[in-house]
Amino acid sequence: MNFIPTNKDVFPAKLVELDAGNGPFYIANAGGRPDFEHCFFYGDDKYEFFFYAKWVKMPDIPSNIEVYYASSGRLTGMPPKINSTYKEIIQQNISYLFNVREFSIVRKPRSASDALGAIIFSWKI
Repeated sequence: MNFIPTNKDVFPAKLVELDAGNGPFYIANAGGRPDFEHCFFYGDDKYEFFFYAKWVKMPDIPSNIEVYYASSGRLTGMPPKINSTYKEIIQQNISYLFNVREFSIVRKPRSASDALGAIIFSWKI
């Protein structure tokens, strides 16, 4: 892995390299707090930022995951400015992440037996 994050809150040893067909990207769990319970780092050859996601539980159907915010810093900062064309690539990459990795521990492959609903992007980037 040749990717070195510029953000000091991200430890390279915690990064997971994935490729959804758009080139490699890098993900790490980045902790959380009550208002941003699940924080993740995203990095690729163009952008680095943090995003926040949550489970949307529904009775009797697979749970959805909602990606609802992004920031330039870990748990702080404004949403990153991302080219609208590239936004689609990032969303494809994050969807791929949640389809192949565990939500709470992205270093762990996702079990094929775990049902997953939709991945919803309500963020403004």
